[in-house]
Amino acid sequence: MELALKTLPKPFAMLKSRVMKEKAVEQDPLIFEMNEVRQKIQGCQNQFDASDDDDLIDSYIFELESLQARYRYLIKQAKKKNLCCEVASQMRLERMERQWDR
Repeated sequence: MELALKTLPKPFAMLKSRVMKEKAVEQDPLIFEMNEVRQKIQGCQNQFDASDDDDLIDSYIFELESLQARYRYLIKQAKKKNLCCEVASQMRLERMERQWDR
């Protein structure tokens, strides 16, 4: 019985550590900027899809390429900070949420 009581706090400590790490990742300015760029990419893709003017389509193509280059840069920075796993899991969750909304 005493042994069981001594081992109980360890899982709670691990859970608390994981929650604290996730909060720190969510508050990271890099993650915030990645989310902003992702939203801009989605908005630009929507405008591209809705456009029928050749000049606007060209401008959306260049804007998308620019945003995608920025996003690639941010991913490299996230990998350097070891945030890549958290970012990938966050992106998977967002994709799943979008699929459920359909």
